[in-house]
Amino acid sequence: MKKLLTLILSASTLCSFGQKTEINVIRDIKKIKAAKVVNVMDLSDAIKVDLYNVSPPNEHNEVAADIPNNAEVHLGNLFTEGRNKKGQPPILAGGFETAFRNYMPNDDDIAISNQGMVMAMTNSYVSIYDEHGNQLKQVTDLDFFNVPVPSGLERVNVFDPHVSYDPIRDRWVAVVDYINYNTNVVYDMQSSSISLGFSKTGDPTGEWNFYHINSYFKIGPFSMGLDYPELAFTDSELIVTGNLTRFTNEGTRHTVLYQIPLDKGYAGESLNMATHVMENHAGYRACSNRFSSSSDKLYLIHSSANAPELGTRTLEFAYLDGTIEQGGKISHVYNLNMDKYYYGPPHVDQKGSSVQLDIRNSVFRSGFTDGNKIYAVQSTMHNNKAALYYLVLEVDDKDPEFSKVSTIIISEDDKHISYGSIGFAGVKDSRGVNAVAIGCCYASQDHYPGIGMYYITSDGQVSDMLVVKEGEFRLNWPSQSGNLSRWGDYSDVAERYNFPGELWVGGGYGRSDGRSGSYVGKVVVNSHSADVNEINTESGNVYPNPAQNYISADLQIASKGLYNVTLYSLDGKMVSVLKSKVLKQGVATFGADISSIKNGFYTLKIEGENGDVVYSKKLVVQH
Repeated sequence: MKKLLTLILSASTLCSFGQKTEINVIRDIKKIKAAKVVNVMDLSDAIKVDLYNVSPPNEHNEVAADIPNNAEVHLGNLFTEGRNKKGQPPILAGGFETAFRNYMPNDDDIAISNQGMVMAMTNSYVSIYDEHGNQLKQVTDLDFFNVPVPSGLERVNVFDPHVSYDPIRDRWVAVVDYINYNTNVVYDMQSSSISLGFSKTGDPTGEWNFYHINSYFKIGPFSMGLDYPELAFTDSELIVTGNLTRFTNEGTRHTVLYQIPLDKGYAGESLNMATHVMENHAGYRACSNRFSSSSDKLYLIHSSANAPELGTRTLEFAYLDGTIEQGGKISHVYNLNMDKYYYGPPHVDQKGSSVQLDIRNSVFRSGFTDGNKIYAVQSTMHNNKAALYYLVLEVDDKDPEFSKVSTIIISEDDKHISYGSIGFAGVKDSRGVNAVAIGCCYASQDHYPGIGMYYITSDGQVSDMLVVKEGEFRLNWPSQSGNLSRWGDYSDVAERYNFPGELWVGGGYGRSDGRSGSYVGKVVVNSHSADVNEINTESGNVYPNPAQNYISADLQIASKGLYNVTLYSLDGKMVSVLKSKVLKQGVATFGADISSIKNGFYTLKIEGENGDVVYSKKLVVQH
């Protein structure tokens, strides 16, 4: 019997507050030379060989201690209404396997474009598909990211790839970490670098601009390199965050943040890059702004990677305020206590094997920002099972110490669940709270490692797990020590921006041959997706699309009447009535000013007096 357990906050809000701590941040501006252009279709197809890849040891463990937290709990009440209800599970609408190799651990990251092109990245391969799973190109990440191969006996380790899609500009961004090492697997810290790619068009099989950025730092007596680079967007900039580590059992010590102008990257031009090093503050996760809410403020959140057996309830957050040109900086960390404790996740059994799987830690792996709300998920433990800790942080911009947190713990009686990843699920309520979908990996004594997903309504109703890809066999990975082996590293949920409610989840599972497989599933999490299909009962066209300041329409009108030209957000809310005009039967030509409309995705509808929609089309506004 499976039981889904959700623990919801009480509705009360205490008049207490968090702590504000000033931190030391090293800020530097560097000039990065123009990018090298690589045409993906010109690269050699990946040769199907079996690779075995090991990430550097303990790279996600933290050395830096948490800030002492004497703050009282300041509760949110977003989930009160849904606490005793269960949401409808999402619907699996398709899926396909991507590159498989016997990796330890699995790194799976995906993105999908407005047109339905999918980029899937694993530890050593970059694969590009259409939305039906037809492979358009597959190359090694060594070739894709144009990583320089060292001479002599040195080798290069390429790891932790990430990819994101920019739906406003119809472009892609990707990053990977690399470092050289010798035959004794001793890392050359001064070679630590990232390769950062910007596509030149919306076609990921075409040309890309690649920047190689050295990420070696000398802080005090320590030589350190960057690990686990992640991508986040503000309105005008790309943010790359990562941990600084010595790639030893000593773990990570600091967070580094790169601030890069998007327009320069897409153009492949030389650019100014701001570097911020948060000293003695490791493991901060940048929560990318959703493109529906443009802002140049970026929030970062942190939880203890090494949550003790007795648990902790500390949540830290900070924010980068301002662009490079505005002198953007990080000056303070805010420390809150949450009502529920989280714990370091346990080791995980898998069906048919004595080798347990190691989750490693409880850090945030996924989060996004919409307005003043941060949505995030991390690992925890509940009833001796690995579980997920979902939270919404409502930031008080005037007094961040008074920010509120609402939380839910999701667990299963018969499964361990971990490596959560979160995405917007296409619905926002009148309070401005989003419904979300959370993808995860699962395993247990009765279940081979597989991939699942939950749908959580804006008021906190949690669905049963949808099995996206059922595990077929145990993972026959070599043991790291005794009967313990790495399970994974991260999975991903990608939102298809112009189809609200359609999400794609990527993760690792146990193949029938005992190898680690990577799978991408298409999931529809609510019926709202069916409501935004384009309607065109009258023939005609609205152009240009994307549009900047003005749109024109040529329509064939069946009957004379008063018609409204209205913009709606993709979650169905009216944004603006652009024009009301009496149109005669026959061909009607008119225009509308959209210069005051924010960048984003909209549904443009032309409606008659009786409310009938005679024309509907998705419209991208890009000033």
